[in-house]
Amino acid sequence: MGKNNNGLIKTCAFLALALSAIVLLINALLGLVGGNLGWLGDILVAVGQIAMAVCVAIPAYEYSRGKALWVKILYWVALVIYVVSAVIPVITGLVGK
Repeated sequence: MGKNNNGLIKTCAFLALALSAIVLLINALLGLVGGNLGWLGDILVAVGQIAMAVCVAIPAYEYSRGKALWVKILYWVALVIYVVSAVIPVITGLVGK
């Protein structure tokens, strides 16, 4: 894994952690007073999940490169499922509101 990828993983890990902590804290505080972030909170959560996926996807891809075809297929299927699962609730939430 190259040095550029390590920097990207570290940056995404930091941003995912920071964003998740902020969103969770704000949601908890708003929950105490009966509020929520609505669609903005949904988008922030999805961005945090995708950043976390990047942190995991890059080393997982490096791992799968030298493996059997079924491992590579499993990698891509799992990645697509994860990203779609993170984005679909946001899209349906925005359309439904």
